[in-house]
Amino acid sequence: MSVASLPGKMLSRTAEQLIWHKERQFPLILWIQGSAFATQEIGLHLPHLSEFAQQGYVVASVAYQGSDKGGEFPSTIRDANAALDFLLSHAKDYHIDTTQIVLWGESSGAYTAIMMALTQDDAFFFHNEAKNRQFKGVIDFYGPTVLQDLDLSPSIQEHRSANSWVGAYFGHAAIQATNPIMTQANPLTYINTACPPFLIFHGTMDMIVPFQQSVSLKTALDDATVDNTFVTVKGSNHGTDAFWSTQAKKIVHAFLEKHTKKAATQQVTTI
Repeated sequence: MSVASLPGKMLSRTAEQLIWHKERQFPLILWIQGSAFATQEIGLHLPHLSEFAQQGYVVASVAYQGSDKGGEFPSTIRDANAALDFLLSHAKDYHIDTTQIVLWGESSGAYTAIMMALTQDDAFFFHNEAKNRQFKGVIDFYGPTVLQDLDLSPSIQEHRSANSWVGAYFGHAAIQATNPIMTQANPLTYINTACPPFLIFHGTMDMIVPFQQSVSLKTALDDATVDNTFVTVKGSNHGTDAFWSTQAKKIVHAFLEKHTKKAATQQVTTI
């Protein structure tokens, strides 16, 4: 049925709803897909993420230049910041509430989200100038943190050679713990009391990004009295379906509900 054929009262109400939806703004979830810092499959988890869009969030999955295409630290962070710049410059088109932004990523995407959240005042992590943006929260699914320490725990991969996925991110160079760039690339370097709330998930049997990486992050957040929740997924390896279970998604929903404010659901002006 076309709008023109509706009865008068129904036409008026439909017009109200169209204007109301056009003007509404929603919190933004910036999703960063993991990829061992290489080219991402950015649509990999969109079926899961669509559930959050249905709950009143704008969900954007962003891409970065992978290490297999010439990207190297801090390319993932700079590219994700540039993607956010674009989204916010078109906030009206995408119905984004620019004051309600949550960063969410998995694996190398989680590392990128964490670093974005902690370095908004540092121009080194931008293609242009620092933005000093504030975020409502960070959701970290099994992200690496202290990259030079990845080999200190059991893993099915090595992380220090020039040919490793970590080495590739640093210009295909061998990882040296004493290299100053490793301090610059370490999220723990930037943690302070002004950090946004964190929700951390990690599997206790992760054989790619060791569980201890998230333990180190939580310890640093606790020491800085930053609000954080650490969900341990017992027996889970890296990137399993356990992180998208009904229970896991309920925890994520609760975190989002606590730290974001969604648009009102009614109150429109009759025309």
